Amino acid sequence: MGLRHDRRQINTGRRLAIKYLLDPSTDSDLTHTVFPRRSAFVFGHEEYGFSFDPQAYANLSKISIPQYGKVQSLNVSVAASLTMYEYVRQQRKSEPLES
Repeated sequence: MGLRHDRRQINTGRRLAIKYLLDPSTDSDLTHTVFPRRSAFVFGHEEYGFSFDPQAYANLSKISIPQYGKVQSLNVSVAASLTMYEYVRQQRKSEPLES
């Protein structure tokens, strides 16, 4: 499966940003999504989920963190850490570090 670039963009008043919603029920894998520099991530409450109806915001791109085995749940801080790691990894790969 190749990397895909989701072009769902939101006008933030200054520049366009792509917003991602972490949803374990979606098939869009975190590791197969190319994150642009201006990305925003939305994480739900560990027990109650999101405080809004995600379906009311069609401009949110749903992604999930791949997990193996029967358990399909992560602590929100672990999910945020994994997501930020993948985002930073991609940004470093696309822009070489200055010496």
